Amino acid sequence: MKAFGRTQAEARGTLLVLLAIAVVLQPTAIALGRQTLAALGAGADTYGLWDGYVSRARAPDVLFVGDSRVRADIDTAGIAELLSKPGDAVSKLGISNGQPAFLGALVERVLDRPTKPRLVVYGLSEFQFNDRLTLDATADYWAISEPISVKHIERAITRSTDRGRLLRGWAIPALANDRVLWLGVNCWWERRRAPDACTDPARFATHLMTATDEATILEMYRQDLRDYQHSTTQEHYLTELITAAQTQGVTVALMIPPVWGIDELYPGLYDAYLARMETIAKRHGVGLLDLHTAIRNDRTSWADPSHLNVVGARALAPMLSRFVVDRLSGKP
Repeated sequence: MKAFGRTQAEARGTLLVLLAIAVVLQPTAIALGRQTLAALGAGADTYGLWDGYVSRARAPDVLFVGDSRVRADIDTAGIAELLSKPGDAVSKLGISNGQPAFLGALVERVLDRPTKPRLVVYGLSEFQFNDRLTLDATADYWAISEPISVKHIERAITRSTDRGRLLRGWAIPALANDRVLWLGVNCWWERRRAPDACTDPARFATHLMTATDEATILEMYRQDLRDYQHSTTQEHYLTELITAAQTQGVTVALMIPPVWGIDELYPGLYDAYLARMETIAKRHGVGLLDLHTAIRNDRTSWADPSHLNVVGARALAPMLSRFVVDRLSGKP
């Protein structure tokens, strides 16, 4: 019996030690996860972008929201200068692989803040509405969780494509950050052999599109769009986003960023996508700026067929500033 008692005591002691380690691991995992994202994403990761936004004293006058095309293509400082406004009057939240389900939740987080933008310009992309393309935004929902909001938690649970992972990550932060930490270790190892491995997104600001870049990215889109089926679910979330902003007195506009050859892969599909976006804009009375053929005459303005570099973003700024002026003045 004494031996059995000692075994029980040892088991309890071991369990307490494991629990203590688990408790310590949670904040450690959060801190390491955020540091890893900051190192790999150079501030372009979702947490870094959101943390920067909520750290502002007040909301910008104009906020561009969208996927990585918005992050790469929008020269906020250039647009602010053209509008004769301070540099922080124009801002952007460009989330890699962002679709309306998540981006709508992001905009509603923006609308929950004490001050709100006067104008939200949403950047549309064809892949956002492909029902055959499943993009897991679980980590993005985690990344915009602070400050804690019950409404955001409800939205995330409703919209997430992996609710089990979403809830496990909120309950146990180590699970939320395990993939990030593994990516960090993997990139550290890869960089020992190839210094350019896991290059941060800021590289695209100065990168010039090569023939290999063009062929690789166009082939990726050829595969992704081959079985395209328009998503009424993502379209619903886009209209929810528009209505939520308009209800709070925020003007909304839609913008289609430039693409290099992506629209020519399946012309009929792309024309149908443009028509759907135009219908949504008219139905909700919002401006739509279609720039998908802009900057086509200068290859040096492109980082790849889906993103402009800093030269292209600078060239795009006057077109966007005129659009912003018209929207702020109330023009249809």
